[in-house]
Amino acid sequence: MFQVPCSLVPTPLLLPGNRQQRRASGGQNTTGQILSEGAVVPGIRRNIDKRQVGVVLKNNATFPISCILVNAETEVATTKPPRSSFPKTCSIVQSGSIFAIMDDPIDMQHLACGRLVGKLDMLVKYGLPGKEVFDLRLKGDLDIAMEDYGLITQVTAAWYA
Repeated sequence: MFQVPCSLVPTPLLLPGNRQQRRASGGQNTTGQILSEGAVVPGIRRNIDKRQVGVVLKNNATFPISCILVNAETEVATTKPPRSSFPKTCSIVQSGSIFAIMDDPIDMQHLACGRLVGKLDMLVKYGLPGKEVFDLRLKGDLDIAMEDYGLITQVTAAWYA
């Protein structure tokens, strides 16, 4: 499963009522509300500020494991995040826990919300704490179905062999 959370550009919420009602108010309450970066309101087009790409995994072992993100190359709408240092520090995951491994945030430069494509290439080492000898390679193309008002309805992947 994937996670592609995003923060939206704060946008003013349109004032209620029709034009005649707004003019009759004499300019009172013209400020309106500001939609936050996480608010989604149908009918109000939004732009994307930042987006992250990650995967959701589960520890099915009967013991805690350690996970290290060794390398990550992600891309959404041909935009890549600034590269930070790899490998990341290890994380201990308890037995039966569900966890997410995320790449760095991507500055989307106020791109309009809508359907997006992307790429994912991550290498994760895991195993007993201090003995991470197993590799998990996640590589594929992403298809992110997103409404113009910011609601993500589906994320699919075409995995590379």
